[in-house]
Amino acid sequence: MSPEEFLDTNPVVRYLVRDDPDLAARATALIESERRLLLCVVTVAEIGFVLASTYRVERALVVDALIDLLKGAIQVMGNWL
Repeated sequence: MSPEEFLDTNPVVRYLVRDDPDLAARATALIESERRLLLCVVTVAEIGFVLASTYRVERALVVDALIDLLKGAIQVMGNWL
């Protein structure tokens, strides 16, 4: 079993927005791999904020994108601080 790896905001945004073909391809390879990937709840919130504020994605589409992403193999970890 592979170790768990935390994802940062940037690769997830690149995966969803695909505004840079090279970075999007790298993000896709990572996110769609067999790796055990984790997202912190704060990172999920940051992804939503970036999509809505920087990319001007409608709120409903942001929610749909995050739900679709989290239906995959990515797990969300709570804030344990």
